[in-house]
Amino acid sequence: MDVASRFAGSSTGVGFSKTKLAPSVTPAGCSKNDGRFQHLMGSIISSSVRNHVDPRELAVVLEPAEELIQVDPSELRFPFLPNEMMSALCSIKVVNVTDNYVVFITMSRAANVAGHPTSPNRGILPPRSTQELFVRRIAKKSVAQSIECDDKYIICSTTVSESFSNSQYGSDLDKFYYEQAGQIWHRRELAVVLYPAYQQGSPDGMPHTEVSSPYSSMGNELIQVDPNELRFPFLPNEMLSASSSIKVVNVTDNYVVFITTSPGANVAEHPTSPYRGILLPRSTKELFVRRTAKKSVAQSIECDDKYIICSTTVSESFSNSQYGSNLDKFYSEQVGQIWHIRELGVVLYPAYQQGSPDELVELIQVDPNELRFPFLPNEMLSASSSIKVVNVTDNYVVFITKSTSANVAEYPTSPNRGILPPRSTQELFVRRTSKKSIAQSMECDDKFILYSTTVSESFSNSKYGCDLDKFYHEEAGQIWHRRDLGVVLYPAYQQESPDSVPHTEVSSPTLLWTTF
Repeated sequence: MDVASRFAGSSTGVGFSKTKLAPSVTPAGCSKNDGRFQHLMGSIISSSVRNHVDPRELAVVLEPAEELIQVDPSELRFPFLPNEMMSALCSIKVVNVTDNYVVFITMSRAANVAGHPTSPNRGILPPRSTQELFVRRIAKKSVAQSIECDDKYIICSTTVSESFSNSQYGSDLDKFYYEQAGQIWHRRELAVVLYPAYQQGSPDGMPHTEVSSPYSSMGNELIQVDPNELRFPFLPNEMLSASSSIKVVNVTDNYVVFITTSPGANVAEHPTSPYRGILLPRSTKELFVRRTAKKSVAQSIECDDKYIICSTTVSESFSNSQYGSNLDKFYSEQVGQIWHIRELGVVLYPAYQQGSPDELVELIQVDPNELRFPFLPNEMLSASSSIKVVNVTDNYVVFITKSTSANVAEYPTSPNRGILPPRSTQELFVRRTSKKSIAQSMECDDKFILYSTTVSESFSNSKYGCDLDKFYHEEAGQIWHRRDLGVVLYPAYQQESPDSVPHTEVSSPTLLWTTF
């Protein structure tokens, strides 16, 4: 897979083969009695009869008389970067020119010589509204590039009702595009224009980073990475993880911004600390990368995963700019900035070099094996629960608690980390508070996570003994066990939980539960 295909949210994945037209919907500017519409539907039905196809499954993208959107500018402009290890960004504004709600989806043709990932790559436009799109161009690997470019960038749009966002398709516009029979889509094609990357400004005076030789990936290298690959023990179980470290060196006399990313095609996650930053001239930053196998994805010690570091030069005063504290936004939105892409391979080695996978037995047990709380949807109310964590080994065990960002509630814990002596038990007290402005339900999918790993008896006297967070993030090669606990909610007004877990009776939760 080439670099252009690695970037998440690839807009090339959406095709045209499932756009549909049904007799219940007419093209803009036509009525059902209009001869043009009757001729069109007659052609569709005749074709379906000849080919034994349901007419709703025929692909039709119309070029109707009334346009739904306008695009400014009407073309995409990029510096010419034929090397797939470099990328640049441009922006366009999509304007809904109707009094209806409009769904838009972006895509680029498979025949294009470059990928054009976009943020956002789809959305719902309220009447008469405008959405700015940021489009990145990355040359496809091993595909001949030329400044004379025939690439096309496509925006498909259709009208929907005001309540569409609450429908089954409101949160899945791809599915809506592929599956909703009878929906008529408008197609808008934008040309891609390339200009010499070495000029100081674009044809319209757009500033961007100067590159001395856009044809050489080494001549303008900004960073070096040591080592040039990530190494981890092979842990195919998603409940185990290990970390590795690399050093990123700024080899220039300029300030350099770096951002790390992990392609969606990887079979494992690679969260990093820090995962972005600003490098001073000739400085070095150590990154700590954790690898966790993705759930239900086949794993192999022969690994094709890639880890990507994007970098670009900035001014000395950049940290005081609007983007200085938001490097994600800088990467996604700063038009004309040229980014260098560095790919690192991921190498796995047998885990038995540190402990055989067959010997990676359970370190802790948790009683009970789930968290139970009364259902309190108001974020001004909270309740607590307790669990006991038992070290079932003859070793010292470090534990750390975490909860996922996808949870609809917060779960502060006391203590939230610690060191368990052999065969010892620690009681944890967990408080649940609903997150503000997030819909709550008694059917809860929240997860509470416990990580654990073995350490030596003298660990508490080491540099990490008083900083277990730093130990978790930075100690390369340490294998961590993950334990997920579900969260069960029960009615706040009942006298006992389903398993007779006692709790405070509340006849009126808003009056008797503790408020903050």
